This record gives sequence, structure tokens and C-alpha cells, in this order.
Amino acid sequence: MKFVLILISLCIQIHAITLQLHQVGGCTCEMSSVQTECIPSTCDWNATTSKCTQKTCDKFTVEMCDQLPDYLKCAWKDNSCQTFTKCSDYAYSDGFKCFRVGPCQAVFKKNSSGLYPCTDKTNDSMHSIDSCAGIDQVGCIETVQDDGKVCYWNPSTSTCEAWSSSACSNFDNTSQSACPKFSCDYNATTGKCTTRTCDIITVEAACTMVWDITQQVATQCKWVNSKCMEFDYSTLTQSTCLMGSSLSYKWNSSTSKCEVCAQPKSDDDTDDTSYSNMVQGVLAILMFINI
Repeated sequence: MKFVLILISLCIQIHAITLQLHQVGGCTCEMSSVQTECIPSTCDWNATTSKCTQKTCDKFTVEMCDQLPDYLKCAWKDNSCQTFTKCSDYAYSDGFKCFRVGPCQAVFKKNSSGLYPCTDKTNDSMHSIDSCAGIDQVGCIETVQDDGKVCYWNPSTSTCEAWSSSACSNFDNTSQSACPKFSCDYNATTGKCTTRTCDIITVEAACTMVWDITQQVATQCKWVNSKCMEFDYSTLTQSTCLMGSSLSYKWNSSTSKCEVCAQPKSDDDTDDTSYSNMVQGVLAILMFINI
């Protein structure tokens, strides 16, 4: 499914394309056909074969290993970055680390060792969970269960509840701290919880991406003339396409256009959950790139 938002500003029509979670940072090393697109922090360029291949897991530090995109299939275990095996082989004191290990999610109920076990992802949300019921307060933050409802910690009952995710307005008059956890913004004056958009972001460092309430679709933002606005991918050139799109688009020399690397999934395609926390991985890669 591809969602297209049209922003009309100063009578100029700009197309801002939203990306599904698996598309964010979806450009792999093997997709790079020239050395300038072969990102040195995660890829190796072979000058003899003119091919770009991904680095082996043992070349990454713990800081980098924890943030790598899932398609690199690396995970930190036993004090080294190793090839990912299966979700059930991992457990952490920080349950949210499971979302950064392969196509996994956390079981927010500690095991006998006091750790949160990892398990296979059950839906395409960034912080997926099979059910909000019975999980502890730590896990009841920004998690989304299989039917699309978001988890909300009810301070009155001290339980994790599943709330409808159809709109930010469902969280009106909840609390100023609860609303932002659902990719929404809270107006303290009106008590209204509203959908977050690029144009209401006032801090340049925060002008990166905004997600829908289920954390499955993102709109990339860009800071222009002291304002945050939806990003127009059509303005990217061959030299700015890959980095300017946060590794989501690459230049197609045949069409002379900047095109998305990973194709959108249809409503019926729910098997591929290999991009569990791509956003954090992309940001980490960008930090390690010297440009």
C-alpha cells in the first residue's frame, strides 16, 4: 500500500510520499552499483568486481551492532556481534532491545533470570506485541498489538490496556504524557490530542520523520528556512538521493529518477517482518558515516 499526501504551498504542488516501516532505510548494500552509494559504515566495496557487499557481523562494535538494520542479520550476544540465529535465543534486561534484534519483539514478562525474552514478531508495527493484556508497565509504552490497538498504561487500575488506534483524538483529556507516546501531540490548553505532522515540529533536531499512530507508516520531514515541512523526494538528485532519503531511495540511472528501494507491501502481504526497528538502524548508520 502506498499513501500519497499532497501539500499545496504557495500554489506549488508538492508530493510527499509516506513510507511503510520496512521501506525506511530499505536500500541494501547489494543494491549499490557505484562506489559512492556503497556506505562504508555497513558495506564493503570490491574494486575488482565493482560490487558492494555487506560487512560481516564480527566487524561491528556493540554500539553499531545494536542499531543495525535487520537485513544485515546481526545481533549482540556473549560480548560480540554475531550472525543472528532466532529470536528465542535472545533475552535482555531492556526488553525494547528485542526490537533491534532481527524480526523480533519482546515478551514483557521477565523470565526466571530477570530478563525479557525475545520472540518472533506478530505484526508490522515498529514496537509490535501480540497482546497488551498482562504485560508490565515497562512494555506498555508505544507498543501495538496485532489488531492495531495501542497499549496504554492505566494509572487508575495499574494495568496495561488496549486502546483504539483509529485516531489521536481517542486520547483527548488522558494526560499530557500519554498522548505523545502514540505519535500524537497534546495541546495543554484545549486538552486535545492531535495527529503529529511535520509542520508543527519547531525544533530542527526533531524534524526527521513522523509516524502514524500504529508506527507502520512514516512521513519524512526536512528543515527548510527555519521551518519543518514534508519532504519532497522529487527534488533529490543523483548525488543526494541515497543520503537525502535516509537510505530509503536510490538513483535509477535508467529513469533518471530517485526511486524507493523496497517496494510497498500490499494489504495481503504480512509475512515479511524483517525490518523491526529500521528507523533506529538508519539513524545509527548515518551517524557512523563521515560525510
